Amino acid sequence: MDALLLFALLATPFLVVGWLIVRWIRGIATRGREFQALIADGVQTDAIAMAIESIRQNRAGFKKCYLTYRFQDDAGNAHEKRLRVWERDLDGLREGQTIEVVYLPGQPDINALERHLAETRSALS
Repeated sequence: MDALLLFALLATPFLVVGWLIVRWIRGIATRGREFQALIADGVQTDAIAMAIESIRQNRAGFKKCYLTYRFQDDAGNAHEKRLRVWERDLDGLREGQTIEVVYLPGQPDINALERHLAETRSALS
C-alpha cells in the first residue's frame, strides 16, 4: 500500500501538468481555427474601445493588458469582448476611440482585432 501511495503522490503533479499543457494547446488550436474562419469569412466593422487595463504583475514591470471593446453586428445587436492584448496594442489607444474588428456572421462572439488578423495574414503569406 505504501508503494501505491508513493506512486500516486509522485504521479499526480505530472498528470496535472500534462492536463494543463493539453488544455493550453487545445486553446491555441481553437483560436487558430477561429482566425482562419475570420480571415476567410469575417465581416469588418468599427468598435468602440470601452476599457483599457494595464495591470502590473511583478517588480520587473511585466504587465497584463486588456482591451474591452463593443461593436454591433449587421443585425444591430451589440457585442462586447474583453481581450488580453500586448502592451504595444494599447499604444496611443484611448477609451472611446474607434477600432476595427472582424466578426463571423452568425457567430459574432467569434471576433478579433483587425490588426491581429492583418499580422496573421502577413505571417501566412
